[in-house]
Amino acid sequence: MAKLITAKRRENKADRTKTYVQTFIMVPSVLMGMVSLIVGYGGIVFTFMQDTLTGLALLDSTGLLFFGALLGWGHARYQYHLFLTYPEYYAGHFQLLTQGARRKRRKKAPRQHTLQDPQPQPIMHYGIYAVGAIMLIIAIVYPITTGRLNVYAAIFLPFAGYFNAKFLVWRRRVRQM
Repeated sequence: MAKLITAKRRENKADRTKTYVQTFIMVPSVLMGMVSLIVGYGGIVFTFMQDTLTGLALLDSTGLLFFGALLGWGHARYQYHLFLTYPEYYAGHFQLLTQGARRKRRKKAPRQHTLQDPQPQPIMHYGIYAVGAIMLIIAIVYPITTGRLNVYAAIFLPFAGYFNAKFLVWRRRVRQM
């Protein structure tokens, strides 16, 4: 009988984690990706209407879109690695987010844990994010400063690629779960 309870608890944790991924990663990625795509290509259309669209602008916009997609793909893969390595971390995030919406939190005395739950190492975790953010900022600023691309297109097209790639990677992973 104890095995059934343990299996149910693990299944419940896996379901909570899957629901967290769908609710807090996939849905915002789709919305942000579509809005960024519309605004980014709106900037390209605006450049076309001003009659200043060049082949270099199209090349830059395509490059930024693919660069953002590469960053989104890498970030989603890293998130999936964390998802497999530390499922309790994601399940705990989902539990905290849903509890806060349902009821008020009561102040409790902090619990003393003998074993600490495994969490991602902060130096590696934030270092990867910092490198990606710096690369993204450089990729956005360069076409703007050289004047080859509209500001809206330069800012929003990498984010369109990022969010759409992130959604596509997670959609495939959620189907496999």
